[in-house]
Amino acid sequence: MNGNLAQIISLATYANDYLQNNRMDNNFFEKKCFLYCKSVNFIDSNKADLAYDPNEWFKFLKMDGCQRVKLIFQHDEKNLTNPDHFSAGLINGGGTWFIETLFADNSRLWSFNWEYKYPYAKDKKFFNLVYKRQFKKHQISDLEIKVEQVKKQLGSALWNISEFANNQGFEKWVDFFNNAMDNLYGSEPGVACHYDDIIPMDNYTLSEKQLIFSASKAWCFGRQGSWNDKNFSDKRSTEQYLKLSAQLYDEIINSVLAIANKNQSDSYVYSFKAT
Repeated sequence: MNGNLAQIISLATYANDYLQNNRMDNNFFEKKCFLYCKSVNFIDSNKADLAYDPNEWFKFLKMDGCQRVKLIFQHDEKNLTNPDHFSAGLINGGGTWFIETLFADNSRLWSFNWEYKYPYAKDKKFFNLVYKRQFKKHQISDLEIKVEQVKKQLGSALWNISEFANNQGFEKWVDFFNNAMDNLYGSEPGVACHYDDIIPMDNYTLSEKQLIFSASKAWCFGRQGSWNDKNFSDKRSTEQYLKLSAQLYDEIINSVLAIANKNQSDSYVYSFKAT
């Protein structure tokens, strides 16, 4: 899983922990998803400063009357030559994400941008992050699906792409996808995951932890040397590769939305419908 996705998952889940349980991690900015971040700023649509760090943003949301935080994903429908699972290896690529802050009768969306501002930073903190609240208010999203359904879909996508990799002789990638499946059904999900601090663990069941850490381990979309870097000489293999890769990407997105958007009061979660 890349850093910007891990970061918005953490922001959403820990914001909800604070809003609903009044718990705050005082060392939140030290999480692995902020490893390369020099600063994180939250601003209004007119660029007025609202908060200078995540914990201050959590407090701002509560004072503003926010009841819950969700994530929203939109495919880049216009870019047909470079689908989202290919651009996901680039900064701010992979489709468009929003953080949605929910109030009593409306919601506000937050966009974000990773600014490569400090290329020579000795501490390797190259990025300044800006989260911007949009001016327009929106109707609250209400599409929901059970976590177990998302798990079945992710498991199927992993099985299919692992079989394809095996048929192509990609032993490394067979092990990679099988490792993700092990997390989906194992008793200790999150072990050996880079972003093992991505969610407040106490708020999630074993099944939910299996889902998010399997999705994290299944992330194969990067630059040179990643799953995106494969090429095939025949049309049929190319078509299968593109189809299975897109399906896996969509189910990873579904899994992220399922966990990030968990409603503490019931067993249902928001879901993006895979294409």
